[in-house]
Amino acid sequence: MTYSTKKWYETDGARMEFDATVLSCEKAGEGYDTILSETAFFPGGGGQERDEGTLDGVPVTALAERDGAILHRTRRPFPVGASVHGKLDALLRLRRMQAHSGEHVLSGLLHSLYGSENVGFRLGEGEVVTIDTSKHLTDAELDRAEYEANLAVAKNLPVTVSFPDEKELASLVYRSKKELSGRIRIVTVEGVDVCACCAPHVARTGEIGQIRILSRMTWKGGLRLTVLCGLAAYEDAKKKNESVKRISALLSAKPEEVAEAAERMRDRLEEESRKAGALAAEKREAALRRLREREMSDGPVVLWEEELSRKDMTEYANELQKKTRSLAVVLTREKGRIAYTAASGTLDMRKIAPRIGEALSGSGGGSPSMIFGSADTTREKAETFFRSFIPSETDKR
Repeated sequence: MTYSTKKWYETDGARMEFDATVLSCEKAGEGYDTILSETAFFPGGGGQERDEGTLDGVPVTALAERDGAILHRTRRPFPVGASVHGKLDALLRLRRMQAHSGEHVLSGLLHSLYGSENVGFRLGEGEVVTIDTSKHLTDAELDRAEYEANLAVAKNLPVTVSFPDEKELASLVYRSKKELSGRIRIVTVEGVDVCACCAPHVARTGEIGQIRILSRMTWKGGLRLTVLCGLAAYEDAKKKNESVKRISALLSAKPEEVAEAAERMRDRLEEESRKAGALAAEKREAALRRLREREMSDGPVVLWEEELSRKDMTEYANELQKKTRSLAVVLTREKGRIAYTAASGTLDMRKIAPRIGEALSGSGGGSPSMIFGSADTTREKAETFFRSFIPSETDKR
């Protein structure tokens, strides 16, 4: 038997509750699919997820459309002929209508102002709207479209739904992302947009609330826009305002002056970094001069310096190995461990690396001439081990 469901979401997006008669209820997987005489539940489509809610207090876990009827999946069955009360998650429905209707307003303006088509739409988690445009638009053009969109919201324009016949449709200019056939639903935002769409919408633009373009990026010859509307836009603005207030306190600046204060701090940090770099370079040159003045040694030579970079350790080890016929080692402290760089002009360091790791509970590796590593040990134990290290004949290159 073929059933038909009256779909309230097509004509009355504000309807969040309804009463209906059970026309059919069939076992489906671990649940039951119920067809009702009428419903406000939107099954999803056109880039928007399905509604959520209950039937007589029982959660609706899935929705689908089949031959004009809406299937409501629940964990328990309903008797055929029984009357049930449907209740949507009203806040979720409102947020999604704000987002989708806001997208229509913005996409319609991008089209009318710049001839840019909406070639992709998705309403994601948190009611984040993604719009793909056919044209690459400038920041100034997007700013104008965003302003005009919010102006349309302020005017509280009517949003209407119609189902034109073939003759009416042939003379109608409307947006559509794909070729359509059959019964076509047209959503019109007065003076702003006319678009084919299957989803529920607000009745007037004032219900949308603020429309904000959060980000823009080049996408397949056009742009990918990330947009927030209504309550989602409010929550995002509130979150960012809280961040600005915290930054304001940290920088001892008024909220409206945090950007300038951050720039001043960046300039100071860059200057301090430059000075610190210059001091570090002077320190490195002084240390290298001392290394060059050392006498040649037959045994291992070990150098300890606090807070060395890996680059410094490499330079010191290269210079130090010129002063020994054995092993040259540079040690420093790094993240609570002892870091080492060991080099030699005569020994194969890759052969020695495993013995170092075993003795110091460390790990490392490198080339035949130089290895790098770190160990979970103390400075004293590391220095003692390296100073007393005696290579074997097999360690030689």
